[in-house]
Amino acid sequence: MRGRCPQTILTDLDPGLRDAIISEFPGTKHVVPQWNILHKVPCWFSPTLGSRYAEFKSEFDALFHIENTEEFEHQWSQMISVFGLGSDKHADLLYTVRASWAEAYVRGYFLARMATITYSKSIDAFLKGIFSAHTCLRSFFEQVCLREVSCLVCLH
Repeated sequence: MRGRCPQTILTDLDPGLRDAIISEFPGTKHVVPQWNILHKVPCWFSPTLGSRYAEFKSEFDALFHIENTEEFEHQWSQMISVFGLGSDKHADLLYTVRASWAEAYVRGYFLARMATITYSKSIDAFLKGIFSAHTCLRSFFEQVCLREVSCLVCLH
């Protein structure tokens, strides 16, 4: 990357990726697209909340669109209190990484619509067509580098 760091990196909620980004690219904004959170919410909260899950989901969805941090913090605290999620490990995780997914915290970072649900689903489907559980990433990147080199040779 010629000594430069990316301005923004989109990943899932993997804490190892988050830690690596903080360590290796301290000036880079880490963003978790909505889709990577929303598809986990039902299995995380539906069993706990039961019949109140639909109400919770509606309030949780609204959090994505709050534009300032003070309002987000207020609404988050209220939602956690109303639904009794003060000691829930998933609620704690989401709150801990809120600066990576909540609009109030990612607003102003260039994402080129990459954080949208449609984009995330299309990338996920594309990558699943390339990778399997047995894919060695090192060999994948070596192949990509070989293709780049051969393309550069063809251009010269």
